[in-house]
Amino acid sequence: MSRSLAGAAWRPPDGSDRQARWALLVSLLVLLALVGGSPRLVHAQTTAPPAASPVRCQIGVFLIDLYDVDYAANTFTADLWLWSVCPTAAIRPLDTLEFVNANEVTVHLQTFEPAAGGFWATRKVTGVFREDWDLRHFPFDRHVLLIELEASNEDAAQLQFTPDTAESAYEPQLT
Repeated sequence: MSRSLAGAAWRPPDGSDRQARWALLVSLLVLLALVGGSPRLVHAQTTAPPAASPVRCQIGVFLIDLYDVDYAANTFTADLWLWSVCPTAAIRPLDTLEFVNANEVTVHLQTFEPAAGGFWATRKVTGVFREDWDLRHFPFDRHVLLIELEASNEDAAQLQFTPDTAESAYEPQLT
């Protein structure tokens, strides 16, 4: 990866409004997948007694590559970097993330180190993800490919994520 994940903020080059919108979309999808929609989390929030404020961690994603689009098998393959910045070393959300729509996931190059503002964790992920292709409008069809993540150990009353919209993006050479 050519940029430092812990370094200065990544900014899309001038004139790349489309890249900035994609980065925001990816960040929002990650955030929604992590904290939204789980009946177990909603139930835990409504039945748990009031507690201290939840711990907040920042989480981001950088899409490196997208390939092996297989319409017959309803899958695609993606390579991505995930990272989190949490206030304490005791909280490591990347260790418990589950890829909800993955057939197969391989994790590479994991790191965990102190950084400004907390503890920085990264991992490179390669996964085969399920997608229900709607090809009724071929060749003019468009698809939004989701990589769904879920925090499996904590509920929203204990841990909340904020998207790293400044750093989340995709490889500019990605076609």
